[in-house]
Amino acid sequence: MKTYILLFVLIVLLFSSAVDAVKKMTQLPSNSVAISDGALATFFNPAGVACRSDVELSYLRTYSGSSKGDDAFFVVAAKSGLGLEYIGIEDGPAFKRYTIANGTRLLGSLYAGTSYSWINASLADYDRLSYQNYDDFSSWSLGLMFRRNNFSIGTVARDLNRPMLVGGRTYDFGLALRPNTSRITFSLDLRRVEDIDGIEFRYGLDIRPMDFLTFRSSYWNDKSFDIRFGLNLGNIGFGTFQSFLPDKKLRVSVGEFRLSQLSRTKSRRKFFLDIEMDEIDYLLQIVKDDPSVVGVLVRIGESNVGVARMQERRDLLKQLVDSGKEVICYGKVCSTGAYMLASVSSQIFFHPLGTLDLVGIRSEPMFVKPLMDKLGVHSDFERIGEYKSATERFSRSGMSENYRQQINNLLDDIYNQIIQMVAEGRNWVPEHVKGLVDQGPFTAKQALENNLVDRLIYEDEIEELIVRRQLDLVKGDRYFGQTYHDYNWKIGTSKIAVIHAIGDMITGKSFVNPFTGGVFMGSDTIGEAIRSVREDNSVKAVVLRVDSGGGFVLAADEIWRELQLLKQVRKPLIVSMGDTAASGGYYIATLADQIIAEPSTITGSIGVFTGKLNLKNLYDKVGIEKEIIKRGKNADFYSDYSDYSETHRQSMKASVEEIYDGFVTKVADGRGMTKEEVDRIARGRVWTGRQAYKIGLVDQLGGLDLALSVARRESGLVGKQVELVSLPQSTWLGRLFNNILSFDLGVLDVFLRQKQVLQQFGKDRVFLMAPYNFYVLN
Repeated sequence: MKTYILLFVLIVLLFSSAVDAVKKMTQLPSNSVAISDGALATFFNPAGVACRSDVELSYLRTYSGSSKGDDAFFVVAAKSGLGLEYIGIEDGPAFKRYTIANGTRLLGSLYAGTSYSWINASLADYDRLSYQNYDDFSSWSLGLMFRRNNFSIGTVARDLNRPMLVGGRTYDFGLALRPNTSRITFSLDLRRVEDIDGIEFRYGLDIRPMDFLTFRSSYWNDKSFDIRFGLNLGNIGFGTFQSFLPDKKLRVSVGEFRLSQLSRTKSRRKFFLDIEMDEIDYLLQIVKDDPSVVGVLVRIGESNVGVARMQERRDLLKQLVDSGKEVICYGKVCSTGAYMLASVSSQIFFHPLGTLDLVGIRSEPMFVKPLMDKLGVHSDFERIGEYKSATERFSRSGMSENYRQQINNLLDDIYNQIIQMVAEGRNWVPEHVKGLVDQGPFTAKQALENNLVDRLIYEDEIEELIVRRQLDLVKGDRYFGQTYHDYNWKIGTSKIAVIHAIGDMITGKSFVNPFTGGVFMGSDTIGEAIRSVREDNSVKAVVLRVDSGGGFVLAADEIWRELQLLKQVRKPLIVSMGDTAASGGYYIATLADQIIAEPSTITGSIGVFTGKLNLKNLYDKVGIEKEIIKRGKNADFYSDYSDYSETHRQSMKASVEEIYDGFVTKVADGRGMTKEEVDRIARGRVWTGRQAYKIGLVDQLGGLDLALSVARRESGLVGKQVELVSLPQSTWLGRLFNNILSFDLGVLDVFLRQKQVLQQFGKDRVFLMAPYNFYVLN
């Protein structure tokens, strides 16, 4: 695409330099004000530029007729248009006409746009008085367009300021109809010019027998007519336009070259899609119904997602296999989680010297109390919930029995899920899979001998294998980056918003640490996203994608409040849980109409803790003396130079009990349970998604795809065209420069936000956090 754009710019520059010497009158192909929505909409109907969110460029040149050599360049992008016309008058001056246009979507399928044109004339060698109107010319125009299904109308009021060059205002009205197909369009356009009697009208017919071929014809009431032919080759288009006088003599012929961000034709060749493991998330909806994709090659390897996200990806691959497409997984180094995913594929190919680390899963809790004792740091925490183990890393040298019980409970269930999925994928019994896991890791040869893989093959050989089937191998970034022009007028007026609530919860803005990759979910950022969908009437349902182990209770409650306000406008709220939705992550899920989790999602952890670290002994060891001079009995409540007094401890305990009671109440209200029922499964207990489903904390088991289906059903949008909106949105600089520029400009901001997080640890001391980490060597 970048190559095409460069080629287009070079062509335009070449012709524009030549035009300065020629400068002939421009002739544009006729276009209905009810149809025009590409680059030429800049001239024909500025409302049409709002119908497109892509970039399109058109270059036109007259190659025969009295205006031979005319040139025009139009571009539309970001709902704005720009036109440059190089014009000349026989035996008169040369001039250039510039047009700028902007469009907006008013509501539903109604669009409005304005345009402004002006002329720069070269009058040095001509009678300036005779041609003064050219140099003084400027024109304002206003356009409207409404389109729905097979019906479109447009209207344009031109020259509203009555420029002297053209006389009175001009009013265009167009109507376009389709016989239940986008391949045929009938149009009727009427024109009324002030100070001139009568109405001009034009009949139009557009036919697109195939995506790469278009025919257009127009017939005017004065018996003049025109014919237009177009050839679409993906992102590039060529065309020719011929206009005839009433006596059928040729008036003018114009050639057009078009470059579009959206391809107008789809490949008819069958091919294999070549993707990385992390690209599976975008796979199903695009590939499943694409007949040109006969199979998918998935290159398995390292990934930073957990078991639940890997399970979600496996489900997507399984749906692809069930749809009849071949899925081949190829790996060089493969973990337990990656093999769980690969087991659903049609075949598993492996590098001859690869390593298959099918060894199971583990948890490695870390306890820093022995180090703190050596440093002279003492932890002073208060918690509600004997299973709320997040504080134990600071207060104990090893696991409590409750902590160990929780870890083993989670490991048992997740491990059994992995075993079951591998067994189903490879047609084995679970006991056989457990035996293989206990033998791991495997060399490639050992993996083949144990039927864990189907073939040992080098990377170039697998590509040759697919090519020998007379199939192309198309990279994922190329395939996913290719978007197609939608000829239909079925505008999706309804939206489903997906709000991504990911990372540790803090107050303020969200950010990603560029050095560690740590993700922080800011309550201001998420709250703003929730408010925007609450106030947007076109958003009919919301999917909250939660992947968080919690954080500051204040941040969680601010997000919860925004969700409560969202519920008041009666928009369905569906929660989709990722790897983790525990503690604060579950807190913000309590208002959902339905909660959907993967079987291995880690959730629950309904509990609270608070506290501080006493650094007095550390200060003493390093030679720092502090004195506390206070006004107010409890001014030293948060001092790091002492433990809590008994009075302070009672106050702190009352505080966490109040917060815990509020947490339990929110869960009870949201899940239709009593507080006593919630307390029995709460007190810090953590569950897998499958366990949570059995005890009523989760409604269904599945991934984001299922959550979107439920959102469609709950909002009455099944079978209707829907626009998916992903929030929070990145900055426009980040989107424009692929986050490179925004990263460079944002480093200082990241440091300031990290300082903000550290300050919160000094002020906001009540936490809703889950302590669990599991390793599957993804």
